[in-house]
Amino acid sequence: NLTVIRPADANEVRVAWEAALENAAGPTALVFTRQRVPTLDRAALAPADELKKGGYVIWESGDPQVVLIGTGSEVHIALAAGKSLAEEEIGVRVVSLPSFELFERQPKEYRDSVLLPRVRARVAVEAGVSLGWERYVGEYGAIVGVDRFGRRTREGSGGGRLARAWRAGETWSVSTGHLRLAVCELAGSRPGRPGS
Repeated sequence: NLTVIRPADANEVRVAWEAALENAAGPTALVFTRQRVPTLDRAALAPADELKKGGYVIWESGDPQVVLIGTGSEVHIALAAGKSLAEEEIGVRVVSLPSFELFERQPKEYRDSVLLPRVRARVAVEAGVSLGWERYVGEYGAIVGVDRFGRRTREGSGGGRLARAWRAGETWSVSTGHLRLAVCELAGSRPGRPGS
């Protein structure tokens, strides 16, 4: 009955505390990062109060062809990747999904309205184990996660589609470039090496 919440920024931290205090279903673990992450300017983004639903559309540009899903400290990376893809006229939806448990308590209609089942190109990013994300990215999606001690990104995900993306000697950090690469791999195009 443990509810885990990974807030993206100070705005979501405030709401996460409220959600933890209101949670009568069991204990709540608030998982914070030690990294310095920016406090997101909510003027152009969805309000942080949406965190109480477990997952929500934080930003969108155009008719979504791609859904990027971030949690915790990786939401700002997903936003940067989304904005970069939008500059190339690719419709992008960025989802902040700080709590699987809170999200699963929402009606299926709400969850589908956030994740858009019609969009097959879905990429999730978490600086943690990728286990569990497959239910949200679907059969055709990809996951950028940390599944090995001492390395900061997963070697492969999405049924091996991205195995060629990260080899020894390349960058082993979760970055905007990795998300862009994952999207391009799903779309079948060939970008440069991951970076930024």
